[in-house]
Amino acid sequence: MRKDFVLMATFQYQSELLILRSLLEYEMIYFQIQDEHIVSMDPFATIAYGGIKLWVHEKDVERADKIINDFNSPLKKI
Repeated sequence: MRKDFVLMATFQYQSELLILRSLLEYEMIYFQIQDEHIVSMDPFATIAYGGIKLWVHEKDVERADKIINDFNSPLKKI
């Protein structure tokens, strides 16, 4: 990956990434995803490749971190 991107998260399955990807796109956060296609074609390859990697541009790390933390929070506001 480029030097101006930070690894923010890894995912075992493509489905774990889909909603988070939509949230990042909605907030216009610049990100890249690595190994998504190889893992979607061969789910057992996720171990060999270290999962699907979400890289976020360094200028968006703080905003992305908040979205990821809110997304993973077990408590949801009603």
